[in-house]
Amino acid sequence: MNPEFSVKIDGVPNPAFFGDTVEIVVDTSVFMPGMFTIVIQEKPDIPGVFKYIDNALMYRLGASVEISSRVTDLPSMLPEFNTLIKGEITSVEPVFSDSGNVQLRIRGYDLGHRLMIGKKTRAFGDGNPIAPTLNDMQIVAKIAAENGLVPKVDMSGLAGLMYHYILQYNQSDWEFLWARAQMLGYQVYVDGRFLHFEPAGKERGTPVSLSWQNDLSKFEPRIVASGAISKVSASGWDSKLKKGVSSSSSAHMSSTVAAIPGAALPGSKQLMTAFMKQFEDNVVDPSTTTPMMATAQAKARFAEHESSFVRASGEVDGGAPNLVAGTTMMVTNVGVRFSGKYFATEARHIYRNGHYKVQFQVSGRNPYTIRHLLLGKDHELNKLYGVMPAIVTSNTDPEMLGRVRVKFPWMPDDTLDSAWARLALPGAGADRGLFFVPEVNDEVLVAFEQGDPSLPYVVGALWNKRDKPPKAPAGVAIAAGKVNQRIISSRTGHVIVLDDTQGQEKIIIQDKTGKNSIMIDSVKNSMDITVQGDLTIDVGGKMTVKSKMEYSLNAQKVDMQAQTGASLKAGQSQLDLQAAGAALKGTKVDVQGQAQTNIQGAQTSVKGSAMVEIQGALVKIN
Repeated sequence: MNPEFSVKIDGVPNPAFFGDTVEIVVDTSVFMPGMFTIVIQEKPDIPGVFKYIDNALMYRLGASVEISSRVTDLPSMLPEFNTLIKGEITSVEPVFSDSGNVQLRIRGYDLGHRLMIGKKTRAFGDGNPIAPTLNDMQIVAKIAAENGLVPKVDMSGLAGLMYHYILQYNQSDWEFLWARAQMLGYQVYVDGRFLHFEPAGKERGTPVSLSWQNDLSKFEPRIVASGAISKVSASGWDSKLKKGVSSSSSAHMSSTVAAIPGAALPGSKQLMTAFMKQFEDNVVDPSTTTPMMATAQAKARFAEHESSFVRASGEVDGGAPNLVAGTTMMVTNVGVRFSGKYFATEARHIYRNGHYKVQFQVSGRNPYTIRHLLLGKDHELNKLYGVMPAIVTSNTDPEMLGRVRVKFPWMPDDTLDSAWARLALPGAGADRGLFFVPEVNDEVLVAFEQGDPSLPYVVGALWNKRDKPPKAPAGVAIAAGKVNQRIISSRTGHVIVLDDTQGQEKIIIQDKTGKNSIMIDSVKNSMDITVQGDLTIDVGGKMTVKSKMEYSLNAQKVDMQAQTGASLKAGQSQLDLQAAGAALKGTKVDVQGQAQTNIQGAQTSVKGSAMVEIQGALVKIN
């Protein structure tokens, strides 16, 4: 079998190039961008002048590269080249050895590597809590456009999943998309200029048939117990409906799960048979806010576990141009138990000194790269634990739930608005609680649900050098280590003071003018009400005013009215009515004394318009 490679740089094929090629390696993976390495032998005719090394126009950073291969049995039978990778040069490395040998090593990646450059903090979606308008298609499309790629999104597994707000926090685009893909049971890869976001089991290309001792030179399949489980449950919280959401999965069929007689029973069933015990896993994620999301996450996690039940590694001697990561392999001649369908998660094409082979791995949805092994499956580089300071940017909650939006001055983009953050306030409940919503530009303290920066909560407000604590109307708030005054103050200056100063204990309620107040004096057991203007007391029922001592009413003018009757009593004591002038009028007026009635004056006049009648057992007129 005769292997042949085609290498195009900036779209231009160079047949002579392959004749000087010492090594070509193409690594493809379903978890990482594809990578290539090309080593070219220099054969200088003039010392110090090199054909490839000095060709800065062709072998430059960013030059496009397309590598294809084919294997021919007979010169008359020339199959089409199969494209292994389309990428660009990211490294140019001349190698000058002590033996005088000179080579040019070129490295590069597919265009997916662009998504791994740099970290970003930004928001997707407008944060409108009433109607979610964001989906994964929009997210992928935006990222693709920013990286010069064309989005290809399969929404078949995402129908109905809509979001209000998604935060990409300190992540590369690759990390961010892969985190979403893993959560939803999807995969991310770049083919040419297309950015794919599709179900993890979706196959690439056509299946490849491999037979041991024919083209398959090495094959090591494994059935392993670790990782296999019986069921996955996903749960979360719907704050709008004030109830929990949950779903579960215990069965999944996907091309990422090997289809071989040895795995006729899935890993979960075989584990139960072998160890007489069921094993479960739970997904607890703050993004699980709907039953649909819970179902997607439970299915994705179960498939991830189930796909690790059967693993394999192998090598194809002589090459297999159609075998790339994401390809289904039909393996035969390895016994009944292990013959069947496998999903290649990695495929490494190696051409070295005329010899061509392909090494592959089968690991389901579980990457075994050094990076993933070091970080672990559930690494949390994009989590924010603890509390963080923030500045309020809006407090006009469209749903009138008392929420606010904030920005984080310590983030790279300090203008980025958060999602609507709920407030943790004393006594909050149905139509009750302390309704103290922060003002715009207030500094607040924010915590994040399970570390998710997309789900902030305001747990408190902060003072600083510019926004200082309120001052009491009088006295010293803190002295000798004791808090004498506890103060509630509004934006305009309305104040409630609880004063614990020894010997001066009191409660003060005072408006912003300082001229209207209520003071309860705990030392004197007295209350003072001071009003600069009018004071109106409107009572719908009975009003009683009692005093065990004196009752004093002092005003410029007193006007007392009763609709049905009025009674003024002084008990066993004396009632005095004094004035410069007094008038007692009525349709009928009775003046009575139980013992004696005296009417005296320097001059007294008794008149009747019609008649005056004076009666008594004895009447004396001087």
